[in-house]
Amino acid sequence: MGRVVPPLLLLALTLIAGVARAEAVMLHPINAEPVAGEIIRVDLREVVMKVQTEGGEVERTYAWDRIRKISNGLTRDKVPDWLQKFAPKQRCQDCKGEGSRACPNCKGSGDDPIKLMTCKSCGGSGFRGCPEAKCKDGRIACPEPCVKASHPDWRDGEDGRFVFIKVKNNDSVRATEKDIGLIPTKLNGKWVLQTPCPTCNKAGEITCPTCNGQKKLFCTECKGIRKTFAPCTVCNKGQQPCQTCDGRGIIIKEPD
Repeated sequence: MGRVVPPLLLLALTLIAGVARAEAVMLHPINAEPVAGEIIRVDLREVVMKVQTEGGEVERTYAWDRIRKISNGLTRDKVPDWLQKFAPKQRCQDCKGEGSRACPNCKGSGDDPIKLMTCKSCGGSGFRGCPEAKCKDGRIACPEPCVKASHPDWRDGEDGRFVFIKVKNNDSVRATEKDIGLIPTKLNGKWVLQTPCPTCNKAGEITCPTCNGQKKLFCTECKGIRKTFAPCTVCNKGQQPCQTCDGRGIIIKEPD
């Protein structure tokens, strides 16, 4: 009868050898019943499990796009870390288990190093409109509680346009267009409009701090030069599949 290797010693020998440790999990395929088994191999394309059936143990392979979740939290994005921890000898050393490497043509930037094209973000103008929603022609409403021309409740009256400005304790004060830029203050128990706003200098609005009154900003994509590099034609966003592992993240040795 053969000698039984203690579990802890077996685990240590497995890790030293760099072979993936069998891990009991519950795998939930898409549109199928959950499967209980042991993970025996993981790469960026698939998960291979050892599953107990009525006829004995069998290996089953599940592509990542057919997996809803795995009970140990493993996902395709976590494969490189899983390989480094449980299968360092199998992990591709050229791509570090990522399955891809920086494109030598664009140095990983994703941009063609030579070809330029009109910036799609700004249409070649070099600028974009001010992103501040409240900016109108480079100006925004004053942040202080003064009378503003932008108040939505202005109405027409016999003496011109007017608006009721709400103050404390549900009180209000009537303001006309000549009161724009004045702050309501209480005088002898009555709200009056006679204090000029120091922030907007009685304008009721201030220069937009986002665009500094210019109504536009330099395009963040082309930095104002109106051109951007065309996409690199030999890679996908600066990455090419690793040729060493064929994009799997691990080196699979074919059986002799």
